[in-house]
Amino acid sequence: MQISNIASSATTAAPSTTHDQAQVDKLQFLKLLTTQLQYQDPMNPMANTEFTAQLAQFSSLEQLTDLNKGMETLIAAQAGTANLQALSYLGHQIAAPTHHLSLPESGDAPFQVQLPDGADDVVVTVRDASGGVVATNHLGALPPGLHAAVWDGQTSDAARAATGDYAVEVGAIDADGNPVAVQLLGNQQVTGIDLSGAEPAVLTPRGSVPLSRVVQLTE
Repeated sequence: MQISNIASSATTAAPSTTHDQAQVDKLQFLKLLTTQLQYQDPMNPMANTEFTAQLAQFSSLEQLTDLNKGMETLIAAQAGTANLQALSYLGHQIAAPTHHLSLPESGDAPFQVQLPDGADDVVVTVRDASGGVVATNHLGALPPGLHAAVWDGQTSDAARAATGDYAVEVGAIDADGNPVAVQLLGNQQVTGIDLSGAEPAVLTPRGSVPLSRVVQLTE
């Protein structure tokens, strides 16, 4: 067996009532302040400091209203950008975390290994549907980053494995033998887009992948 390391429809957001409520609150504040000035005792008018304090409260309220409006606009813009990004993946291949590999009738099963901090050794294990080990290999020391690799389909007995899906595991250790973070990424064809949730997702033959889980556009 040989596993080798190759190389180191947008939706419209529901109307928000936050800005409308803030606008009502601002008008109510102005009405209360005007009424207070209208009915104050002429012999005992509001002190300058008190009036200044109330104006400062009004200024803070107005600033918060503008801030809320700006945040709503920013959130809507970000959502639109994410939807467009998801749509741009349609028909392409992506690299996303996976625990499976598909071995074609001929050729290799490509994948990638992602290491945040590098490792002294990376071990890839391929298992069949019953959990038995089909193939295993050490990729050796790898620096931080994404590393492309393939499983050539050979078993531990040097035979060609049957075409189909296999479970795959990856582990990594440092120079002292301690486990380090590692993630295996599989290439998946994007066949559709799901914009119904809080976050856009791409649809692949293996299921739905949230946009934030897409590591790379591979093809």
